[in-house]
Amino acid sequence: MRASATRHPIDSDKWNVYGKKRWVGCASWAHYFIVYAKVSDATSHESISGFLVKRTNDNSVVVEEQFKTPGMQSFPKCYVSFNGALVDNDGVLGNIGEGMEIAQSTMMYIRLCLGAIATSGIKKCYQTM
Repeated sequence: MRASATRHPIDSDKWNVYGKKRWVGCASWAHYFIVYAKVSDATSHESISGFLVKRTNDNSVVVEEQFKTPGMQSFPKCYVSFNGALVDNDGVLGNIGEGMEIAQSTMMYIRLCLGAIATSGIKKCYQTM
């Protein structure tokens, strides 16, 4: 996703988030989105920050359902646009510039969980033989 965040022109304790993302699973059901965006007033080594963006009715977050995956337990894949979505400082994940560290930490946890799920599946397959 290419996203950017700029300080709100009137209230400097708020951020406007802009960007687009395709193939977001179950986005049509989500009330909040975690967005990692390049912050315009940061230096290059601390330019990525994480934001918790609330879905609102003012068209600042637009979700368009693209299609459902095939199968019995299908779920929608969506296209999400952030058009100046307003986020206050409480919605900043960690500190400004710490987004990559937070994303990497989250990914390491997810990889561990996926490994455990795969191991369980292999065990079940082995038991049925």
